[in-house]
Amino acid sequence: DVTLNGNIAGLDGGGLFNSFGQATLTNITFSGNSTSSGDGGGLLNYGTLTLTHGTFNGNSSANDGGGLFNSFGQATLTNTTLSGNSANNHGGGLYNFGTMSLTHVTLDGNTAGVSGGGIHHVLGNMSVRASIVANSSSGGNCAGTLTNTGFNLSSDASCGGFNQVANVMLGPLANNGGTTLTHLLQPGSPAIDFVAVGCPPPATDQRGASRPVDGDGVGGAACDVGAVEYGVVISTVYLPLLIK
Repeated sequence: DVTLNGNIAGLDGGGLFNSFGQATLTNITFSGNSTSSGDGGGLLNYGTLTLTHGTFNGNSSANDGGGLFNSFGQATLTNTTLSGNSANNHGGGLYNFGTMSLTHVTLDGNTAGVSGGGIHHVLGNMSVRASIVANSSSGGNCAGTLTNTGFNLSSDASCGGFNQVANVMLGPLANNGGTTLTHLLQPGSPAIDFVAVGCPPPATDQRGASRPVDGDGVGGAACDVGAVEYGVVISTVYLPLLIK
């Protein structure tokens, strides 16, 4: 339940730098963080990182890894959104030089000056399951050889083995319930009920809503691809304003 916003690092890790430690992050937002000469605009990980229900939005790197740079570390991301992050060189959303696992992650509108607007994988292993990589206007969606463990969608042909769809039909980044901003699937999205087996887990989406929910209206509910499960409305609770 923490937001890291508008921080700047002269070298690496604009929002957070995990140096050979263990970081467990839940319901966390990295927004508008940057590096002026190094890597990892939002976060740089040299250790063990476990991140669930998080959002990286509008972070930028002068070099690689606009949202997240995983350097010789081990990173596990579940129910996470990376939106509108940028890198001057590689990996606008994510840059991996270690071991990384993505499950029900949504990457949308991330950009890189050279390659890997969404994901840039260089060394180690990067496994991706039930995730979306879409709308990387610069650098393509993916660069490097990813381990496709099933039910992934990409809006271009750069993510080898992913199911390519021209339009994943994502809504804008918004407050769709929960504590972090997300991209809600639109009616008719090919991501709805696409994960036929192996879900749950996870039993909830990024907002904390239950998975799976029948989103196509014909029964036989399966999980949706990405960080958000379609068809569940979570009310936003506002505390009363008291003026004395």
